Amino acid sequence: MAAALPALLLGAFYVKNYVMFGDLIPGQQVYRKMNYGAFIQQQAPVKTLKRLEREGRISGILEIPILEADTSQYAPLVPQPPPTGIPLLDMWQKPSGFDNWNSMWRSKIADLYYRDAQVAARECPECVWKQVRSNVRSYLLAATDVFPFDDSPNSNHLRPFLGWYERITSGEFFVDSNSEHDPIAWLNVFLFPACLIGGLALALLASSRQAWSAESQAQCATILFLLFNIAYDSAVTILFSCGDHNRYREEVAPFYVVLIGLLANATWIRLRAWRLGRTQYAEGS
Repeated sequence: MAAALPALLLGAFYVKNYVMFGDLIPGQQVYRKMNYGAFIQQQAPVKTLKRLEREGRISGILEIPILEADTSQYAPLVPQPPPTGIPLLDMWQKPSGFDNWNSMWRSKIADLYYRDAQVAARECPECVWKQVRSNVRSYLLAATDVFPFDDSPNSNHLRPFLGWYERITSGEFFVDSNSEHDPIAWLNVFLFPACLIGGLALALLASSRQAWSAESQAQCATILFLLFNIAYDSAVTILFSCGDHNRYREEVAPFYVVLIGLLANATWIRLRAWRLGRTQYAEGS
């Protein structure tokens, strides 16, 4: 009952989006299709794309870098749709200078990227999973390695304090940081799965107690809430995004911290109980 009014307000927001833009979330289909196009663009062999273009099976739009293109490159391939009178749909660029991925023209461009990417993916079915494996690796890196943290004035002020974190999570303590290959964030490789597995074990432990108290229920529900958000964020980021995976991971970084604290606390409690048991046993002997 307490959630009814907020749910109604949120529902009205999505209904408005659907009425105005034909989608519950403006631009979500564009982002999905453009990200998929980037997957294939980054992994498909150039020879394969050239061959498909010569055969007339794709348009050649996959040769245009998605994040670096300008209007002149798209104009010969995708004609601009007539104006709708809605600025969000008509503007190619936002006032900030960044591309407006909610525009109608961008939607048409995304459709072409997606169509060509599907054709190329049938020729190279391994492309998507190769990109997913690459996404997992970038997911583990420090968020300060990417936009907007890597070149902002605030990041420069924070960098001395984040230096140790970056060196550890970027793997610089374990490999040569000047190597041609990106370092592996070994700490995160073990830490993040430990958080998920340990958090699930704590939730199961709380639910299996004989006295299923309100405290145990709240603890179990809170841990499951943390795990669900981490799992959802990670799945969407790794499976559907073409970049900035470590930046998106920072949205749930506090949840990882909470789980680390819970695991450390549970470990400390069990260690003290084990030591106390050994002491009592020794005294009894």
